[in-house]
Amino acid sequence: MLHVIYSRSGEVLTLDDILKASGIARRHPKRKSVAKELDRHIASGFVERVRMDDGKTWGFRLKNPSWAIAYIQGDKNKPWLSLPPKPPEVSWQLQNRHRPAYDLQLTQADFEKARQMGEFTPNARNGGQVVVKRKEFTLSVNARTGRGEIYLFQGWDAGILRYFSAELHQFLANQVSKKSGREHISLPVEYVNNRIKVGGSDVVLAGSHYPIELDLQGLESDMKGKKIVQLLTDQMLFNRTIIGMEGSLDRMESGLVQLSGNLLKLAETQAKTNELLDKLVNGRKPEEPPYQPPSEDKRDYSYR
Repeated sequence: MLHVIYSRSGEVLTLDDILKASGIARRHPKRKSVAKELDRHIASGFVERVRMDDGKTWGFRLKNPSWAIAYIQGDKNKPWLSLPPKPPEVSWQLQNRHRPAYDLQLTQADFEKARQMGEFTPNARNGGQVVVKRKEFTLSVNARTGRGEIYLFQGWDAGILRYFSAELHQFLANQVSKKSGREHISLPVEYVNNRIKVGGSDVVLAGSHYPIELDLQGLESDMKGKKIVQLLTDQMLFNRTIIGMEGSLDRMESGLVQLSGNLLKLAETQAKTNELLDKLVNGRKPEEPPYQPPSEDKRDYSYR
């Protein structure tokens, strides 16, 4: 039936139209069976239901041609099926994710614009800072070198293009797409019932009961570092991970022992094979025919 709808993708077909199609009519299917198959195609996203002009009849038309042709051709990848939901990442019970900061180096032209728009804070040690605050971004750079960082907010791309060059906008767009910003996660440290908690998880930690924060700094795309810290602050997660690693190492060691035994057997078999080939090739000398004097030729008078 999907073949019929695909072949007439520019039309809205009623159930009667589909039943009258040559490929369908020859099979004489039941009307209810065709209706159920249509429901399945609608649920899969191949076909959509449309109200006809009379306001009473429903029509059907192709909704997603690429999915339909993949289904008809039996595509093993099944692009029409949605992926299973991704399990949520293990995260802190309590956490405060800071907005990522992106490092940059302003050109001379952009640096002059920043000096005109921003506020200068003097500092004899490093030459001071120039800070530009707008609703789309917050820029902070060194007043001598033009090197610093920027925090981006909603509408940052239009804001950067409004105040700075297209080159700076392209640079930041690349950094955002690569997730190369520096992200901070603040975890509250609490002292409750003689137990120290970080991010809501119990930890063994020496410290006071005054409110402090454990600040983790790293790339916003670096999930390994965050998971390592989670292992250090979540005893149950740590135990499960270590036990899983030990099990994997045991299985690997067992596999290596088995592989070593197989290699030894293979070497022994190869040695026996080489020995047998050596006997077959070199152990049997070819038989020499018995000596026969040359036949006397009556025309030969050299020894007469």
